[in-house]
Amino acid sequence: MDKRLEELKEEMLALVGENAKSGINNIDFDFDKAYEKIAAERKQILNEKNEYTEQLALYDTSRHRVNEMKKFLGDMNCAMTEFDNDLVRRLIQSVKVLSKEKLIITFKSGLQMEQAMEVRDKHQDGRAS
Repeated sequence: MDKRLEELKEEMLALVGENAKSGINNIDFDFDKAYEKIAAERKQILNEKNEYTEQLALYDTSRHRVNEMKKFLGDMNCAMTEFDNDLVRRLIQSVKVLSKEKLIITFKSGLQMEQAMEVRDKHQDGRAS
């Protein structure tokens, strides 16, 4: 992309130089068309480059968050016996209930997970009402 942008810049400068040599009074519509064509291609490439740069930044941010999550989870004792509010707040951004059977968990890393809900009979899990 950068190479092509440099080529287009050189083409523009050459075109402007050529037009200047031909004189101010010489109105050349071919110059306008050629200049607009180069400018349009340059603008398109710049837009694509900006989009690519933004996507790369998002990727790097997501990768960093995933690495942080892995490190945090690696430091955790996996034999959890009770709810850990701190862990939930550090890892989960939101939980969206889709229906009685499904919810979507969105992690702070940007990852999403669809989870099926398991409906238990109150008497089956040993708890009384």
